[in-house]
Amino acid sequence: MNIQGANFEDILHFYFERRSAATATQALEQMIANRENVQLADLLRNHSEWPVYSRRERYLRACVDDLLLGCDILEIGTLTGFIPGPDGSEFWSRIQSILENKQVRRYFEEFYPLRLPQLLALRLEGRLRQSVAESPVLASAVVHFLALDRGFMRNLNDSYLLSMLDSFKIRGHRFKDVVELIGQPKVFIKRMFLPPGRCTIPDLALQELSQFFQFSIDLEEFLRSLDGSPLFQSEVWNHYSYWFERIGKKLNRRLGDALDQFLGWRPVNPDERAAVEIQAYVARARGVIETLTSRRYCEPVERALSHSR
Repeated sequence: MNIQGANFEDILHFYFERRSAATATQALEQMIANRENVQLADLLRNHSEWPVYSRRERYLRACVDDLLLGCDILEIGTLTGFIPGPDGSEFWSRIQSILENKQVRRYFEEFYPLRLPQLLALRLEGRLRQSVAESPVLASAVVHFLALDRGFMRNLNDSYLLSMLDSFKIRGHRFKDVVELIGQPKVFIKRMFLPPGRCTIPDLALQELSQFFQFSIDLEEFLRSLDGSPLFQSEVWNHYSYWFERIGKKLNRRLGDALDQFLGWRPVNPDERAAVEIQAYVARARGVIETLTSRRYCEPVERALSHSR
């Protein structure tokens, strides 16, 4: 097996053989094959017009979202030559049949616009052939991105923190409860180091907040390293566009509230250096979040979409 083939198998294993994506693939294929168009439209409806309360429906929709995240990775891998392009094999045919379904397309084109599955659908139709020149440096960058993304998928994708930032209440707790903890330095430090068995939901979200800030800093640094590859750079940013664009204003505001709490911290023993370090951390984190929630990296993917339609 060549390097591209090995990369492809690795991506399939991590993104498509995981339980959620496999569940979505099976459910969607069955509904499409049985022509259950009404049921499929119900499942993939716009929740702002028709709320989703069923636990089963919410689970299946989350599985579909994970499947679409995997499609993001296929598009990025194909664009960069990291994996072979669509070749009509069984796997690619299955993905194409899902992405071209009318109800599925409405879900990721109209209700919850996701640009990379749209690009992949166009690529599968033969209407998009854009790629970037392969090189060892580019391959290394894709490996870096995949490592960053897998950390996000393992630690943050289904986290309490992101659910709270997305306006969900979890067993009576909201993100404001996490913000209140940050405003109490002694309590914050104690709860950050609690063993898992003693953590409440706000404690876990607090620990995840630290991970999310570090992820955001790492992502912004990585995006800046891709200034010479604007389309690749834009596709990477679009992979996280739900957080940084769709709910970007809300996320920016809520994380800003959390960061503001750190500015109220005062060292137990007067230490000007510690105060300066806290202020520097807050300034950097705030700048990173503002950059990621701007549209700085959006245009190349938007342009690729408009030119391929």
